[in-house]
Amino acid sequence: MARRVLLGFFLGALILAGGCPGNNNNSSTSTTPGGAAVNTSNLANSSMRVYLTDTPMTIDGQSVDKVLVTFSDLSAHTSATAGDTDAGWQSFTLKATTVDLLTLQNNINTILADQTFPAGRYQQLRATVSSAQLYLTASPTTPVNVTIPSGVLRINIDVTIAANTKYGVLLDFVASDSLKQAGGTWRMAPPVIKVKEIFIINADGTTTAVGNGGGAQAQACTADTGCTAVVQKCCPATGANRTCANITTDNNNCGACGTVCTLPQTCKNGACA
Repeated sequence: MARRVLLGFFLGALILAGGCPGNNNNSSTSTTPGGAAVNTSNLANSSMRVYLTDTPMTIDGQSVDKVLVTFSDLSAHTSATAGDTDAGWQSFTLKATTVDLLTLQNNINTILADQTFPAGRYQQLRATVSSAQLYLTASPTTPVNVTIPSGVLRINIDVTIAANTKYGVLLDFVASDSLKQAGGTWRMAPPVIKVKEIFIINADGTTTAVGNGGGAQAQACTADTGCTAVVQKCCPATGANRTCANITTDNNNCGACGTVCTLPQTCKNGACA
């Protein structure tokens, strides 16, 4: 099953929130433009909150009871091309370190991290997965360790932190694309996390769409004919929880559903460049 991260980017379902420290939103639950119910209590202004979610999935045809993923770091940067050794990375305070992706299906999400940030335009998230374990249905009490050759993932975002604003980013941790089995060994190389939604959390608890990693708020669909624009495709190409994606600008569906542009590349005219 695929897992989404709400940041509120590993994640994906990410909700990011922003404004002056100490100015909290008293609403405990809000609904995102995409229909996810998120916890918006105790959100400071000028901050980002990250939520994690996942979509139903199968993993290499295996029946799985648990998918435990441990995060050791989540950071944001104002530059879309910043490397690991570059200055300027802003670390989040992790609210959850180990999550069971199987509990985050069907629009259920958890707060992964949030943090007050200096004003500015943030264009990159960096998530680090330090470990992962599976519990197969055939052996429900025996953990299966997952090898992670590279647990660092960078995610393109576009969030401008300003006074009196709170941002949410919904990330989708796509476990079905992240976890593979070969020769009896499970591997996660690399983790796949996609931006599902980015939105502003308003003072009254309502939310306003900013984007979904590639433009306007995602529109649910079951086929390409259900999308209103010629440049949109219904993604993913098959399965459930499909949304219309602008394949000319969407970093997660560039030129075709599922084609992901990795930093420093972005999607321009349907090609990663």
